[in-house]
Amino acid sequence: MGKGGKGKHGKKRKHGSGGGKDGGKGKGGKGGGGSEGKGKRRGMLGPLPERAFIISSDSPQASPKATKEAQRLLTDAFEALQASTATGNIAEVAVAQEKSSLISELEAELQELRGDGATAAKRPRIRFHGEVTRGISVLACPQKADSPNFPAPSVLVESVLATQRRESTSRFVVRLLPLDYVCSPHLSNFRDAVRKHLPVAFAGMKEGTCWYIACFFRAMATIKREDVLSICKEVLGPLGMDLSVSDAEYTIMVEVNPSLCGFSVLRDYENGLHECHVQRACRAKEDDDDDDQDSEESGDCNSEGVEASHIAASQEISEAASTVSTEQAPTVADNADSCASSAIHNVSDAACKAAVDVAEAAGEASGQLAKDSGEPVAQASDM
Repeated sequence: MGKGGKGKHGKKRKHGSGGGKDGGKGKGGKGGGGSEGKGKRRGMLGPLPERAFIISSDSPQASPKATKEAQRLLTDAFEALQASTATGNIAEVAVAQEKSSLISELEAELQELRGDGATAAKRPRIRFHGEVTRGISVLACPQKADSPNFPAPSVLVESVLATQRRESTSRFVVRLLPLDYVCSPHLSNFRDAVRKHLPVAFAGMKEGTCWYIACFFRAMATIKREDVLSICKEVLGPLGMDLSVSDAEYTIMVEVNPSLCGFSVLRDYENGLHECHVQRACRAKEDDDDDDQDSEESGDCNSEGVEASHIAASQEISEAASTVSTEQAPTVADNADSCASSAIHNVSDAACKAAVDVAEAAGEASGQLAKDSGEPVAQASDM
């Protein structure tokens, strides 16, 4: 036996503080040990929806706010589209989106205050359907049987992005992905859904239309990017559609997570829809305003610069003209005097020659007269 009773029968090492009967920190122990761990992750509420939206936020803590904000944005877009369809005036879409939330709240309050038992027609509702991973939630569209006229998720997302580009009101939603077609997150189910719905989505498009894919995989490896590309090529190849990596007119956006798989066919995915990134659409307006202001300032600067350059050029021309006239004036005067002198000399020579000729002619004439009369003739040289 060891010293102090710590031999074979000495004290045994404890395998965790508080792990016994009175412990409160052990895994599964009494005293509330399990309450300090992570809460149970929320899953999908009910069966798979026919159509849905995927909402992402900056952090898991902001996911509830982003979900509520997405519900508000999509509901406003739906009511605005309804108002524009009823009136036939597309210009009223923006005004209807601003008033739709207030109108819906007032109608709900009026229905509660009536109390006459009259129930209005049930309006379609975009409801929360679960959280597939931390910070990624799902909103479900109404069933087609209940709301046959409810627009496709891609239509609503396009309207939301256009509204945010005009006036930024979103704070928490980062991406808002539409899923026009939903299936289970397995390869066989995805292949069946693509073969069924993708030809319908590309119906009416001319041959040679370019397409590509954009995939979002979240904690799920049952479907890979190569599988998505292969299946889409298998379906769209016989339709005459062309695969293009850099110049795609249509993008097949695919979402895969542990709860569901879905896809949509979106036009101008990168530029027009900003890759379904709400915050990029919000910043696009600010960037456009900054570009307009910069162009105006640069235009003013250019006009001022051109005017200044014209003034400077005029001054240089005037100075050059004055310099040339001042420096070359004596030279020009000297040239004029020399020209005049040479002209005078030429005239004098011509006059002298003419006088000599006249004198010679006169001498010959007088000599002829003297000969005829018999008088001596003076020589012309004596003259």
